[in-house]
Amino acid sequence: MDLNAVRMFVGVVQAGSFSKASERLNIPLATLSRNIAALEKSLGIQLLERAKTGVAPTLTGQKFYEQSCLGIDSLLEAERHLRQDEQQFSGKLRIATPPSFLPAWDWMAQFQQRYPNVQIHCTVSARLMDFFSDGIDTAFRFGDLHTDNVIAKPVARFGSILAASPQFVQQHGIPQTLGQLARFPCATWSDGGAPDFGRIFRRTPPPLNTVFSSNDLHAVLHHALQGRSIAILPPYCAAEALQNGSLTEVLPDEPKHDYPVHLIYPAHKHPSALLQAFAAFCMEQQAV
Repeated sequence: MDLNAVRMFVGVVQAGSFSKASERLNIPLATLSRNIAALEKSLGIQLLERAKTGVAPTLTGQKFYEQSCLGIDSLLEAERHLRQDEQQFSGKLRIATPPSFLPAWDWMAQFQQRYPNVQIHCTVSARLMDFFSDGIDTAFRFGDLHTDNVIAKPVARFGSILAASPQFVQQHGIPQTLGQLARFPCATWSDGGAPDFGRIFRRTPPPLNTVFSSNDLHAVLHHALQGRSIAILPPYCAAEALQNGSLTEVLPDEPKHDYPVHLIYPAHKHPSALLQAFAAFCMEQQAV
């Protein structure tokens, strides 16, 4: 469940309308509507219905709202306790993360800002790290997990976007449908094998013209910035370029899969208070 969408739902119920909630939360109206619709779809229930003066929760939506408020209050209370204890945390965390996973680097820096006596060693690797032989305490892992050997804390969900530079668009134009994408040069992440585009798009794509692939997302981004291709990237890799106009999004309405990101640590070993605090901090970022 997307905790950020739950927070938006609570805000809409409290405001009584999408427009008022948009102003209070400083979130675009379209983003609010899209996230709450996705939340309703994931739960399989209607949470809101139109009223004379705005929107109101359905009977089921009211129950979900009350439980959500308790959950958010619990998170805020946990945060207060963590802040009270922040000076007590010290020591070293050994963390493994996949290459180019920018959110993890931000979270580590922010965690150290909150707990200045904590040291972090970050190992960046595309391979699956072993806690014992590689000497790590915890790791970020993409995708669904099918093992009982680890405790997995959900910290994020990401999909993919397609993006191209203005000079690429000027020279080649842009596809208007997924079927047309096969006519354009593309760049994507790959560990050396054939890219699995079926894991990106919800509809079956045509065979794509992959002119560049790399196991480094920064290389894929750079290829698109040079005007050589349409890049397939996670949103966090392209966010700055999209914001400053170096890239523009392509086929934004094409349905795509998203995938979970977990923070994992060994199930057979009791986590330290420091590791538990870091896990709680990362999970907290979902609701920000």
